Amino acid sequence: MQNQRAIYSLLAANAVSSFAQGISLIAIPWYFASVLDMEAYFVRAFQIITLLTLFLSLYSGTLIDRYNRKALFLGLNAVGFAVLCSAAVWGFMHGGLSPLGIVVVLAFSVFSFQVHYPNLYALGQEVVGREGYGRFSSLIEVQNQATIILSGVFSILLLPDSGRGGLGLRDVLGVHIEPWDMHEIFLLDGITYAIAFTIISRIRYTSTRERHIETGTVWKRLRSGFTYLSRHPRLFVFGIASHTVFVVTIVHGFYLVNLYIDNYLHEGAEVYALSEIIYSAGALLAGLIIRRLFRKWIPEHAILCLMLLAISIYLMLAFTRWYGFMLLFQFLVGISNAGVRVLRLTALLTRVENEIIGRSESIFNAGNIFLRLIVLSVLGLPWFSEGEQVPRAYLACGLFLAVTSVILWIWGRPGKEKKTGS
Repeated sequence: MQNQRAIYSLLAANAVSSFAQGISLIAIPWYFASVLDMEAYFVRAFQIITLLTLFLSLYSGTLIDRYNRKALFLGLNAVGFAVLCSAAVWGFMHGGLSPLGIVVVLAFSVFSFQVHYPNLYALGQEVVGREGYGRFSSLIEVQNQATIILSGVFSILLLPDSGRGGLGLRDVLGVHIEPWDMHEIFLLDGITYAIAFTIISRIRYTSTRERHIETGTVWKRLRSGFTYLSRHPRLFVFGIASHTVFVVTIVHGFYLVNLYIDNYLHEGAEVYALSEIIYSAGALLAGLIIRRLFRKWIPEHAILCLMLLAISIYLMLAFTRWYGFMLLFQFLVGISNAGVRVLRLTALLTRVENEIIGRSESIFNAGNIFLRLIVLSVLGLPWFSEGEQVPRAYLACGLFLAVTSVILWIWGRPGKEKKTGS
């Protein structure tokens, strides 16, 4: 890969900020589900955040293709530092944060993802030579999942339990720390944004791709993104359909797994945090081996194979009731989701021009968010979410992925469409 020092600095900054952010995003859903017993409040808040994210996602792509991508990272980290530290200071001054205050931090974290990851991919495409796209995609996934594993371990130590006991991992690790309040976790998160800002500010690189910057209004630039994808319909179907494993994984990780562990398996916070660690271990393994495993496959066929694995996992999870099986399934879900992400990103970096990559990815993200909103709304119904009914939600997830895999098989594979990188 070219510009290796810049790439590793970029990944280091991403790892630093992702570590504490990972603890926050593990802690928030658990805090609402188990400590506050406010699952319904959290679901409504997450639905509203998801709806607002739909519009922000489209706008973010116009920013990424219009402005300097390093400068966007610096601005995002500066705002993150201000938001998280302000929330922490408020919590220290008032003895804690209200549910609304925690939701505000969650909203910022979710919103920041809509700029952070598309911008990371666009800058990576700009910095890495074409021959290094596959390795770059794998490195992102390995770094992300290694960071999440570390976040999960710290979550075991820092999260308050629901009073049901658990696996006793605090005793196994030999570390006894009083559970942290949410504002203390947010302070740690805010500090890591400042560290990431410092690392990114020192990055120097030479662009490997020519980039024509389109000016004009936001609407004009956004319309160019839609026009580009309308001329490449198979690319559009591929970008949306291959993202549906991530749709289900997000709903599972932010919502269903909390209900499954707390209300259905009747286990505690340690099982929840351990499930996140095991998921990341599977994803980490996928980041290391998936390109070699499918090196002779075209991306669409490899992704379909991994989607079939995910379908099997969710259908089987609907008919089990032991956390040991759930942990195994978390490992396999990690493999399938991360494997799809590596293969999908490599394909998109290869096929989409750098000057349009931000808008293309933002449109795919908007489609992902729209589908996520529908899935979350359906699975939030009592028929799926109350106590003993949670397995029905996993059955529905498996069927949803089955439908989208058929769509990808029929309309998203390479065919008569001309080269998409033009």
